[in-house]
Amino acid sequence: FESRSRTSFSTIFKMHDVSDKTRAHLTKVYTMLMACTSLCACAMYLNATLVFAGFMVNMLNIIIMIYLSCQVYNDLKPENWRMGCLAAIAFQMGFMVGPVMHHIAALHPEILVQAVAY
Repeated sequence: FESRSRTSFSTIFKMHDVSDKTRAHLTKVYTMLMACTSLCACAMYLNATLVFAGFMVNMLNIIIMIYLSCQVYNDLKPENWRMGCLAAIAFQMGFMVGPVMHHIAALHPEILVQAVAY
């Protein structure tokens, strides 16, 4: 146990032992994660601002999300199409969560402040 070397945070960003193919894959994965997170946040803001809510809108969102989920898992489609469907799912999820965020902001805005702070 005493032979452990001290770890530093600079080793996290060094990727010397990772192959170029793995590095390209990780770049693509984290870029898609960032894009989906941004799309979800934009849709939450859009729906919380404009408040598109109602039974039929929610049913339409659920039907669209089921269709998009089937497209994401379809291996016969090209990867770009599936990534676009994944981004659309992120937008739809943010769109459905928008009214909840509007309600939380009206009742307890400190919850949103804490979520952003963490």
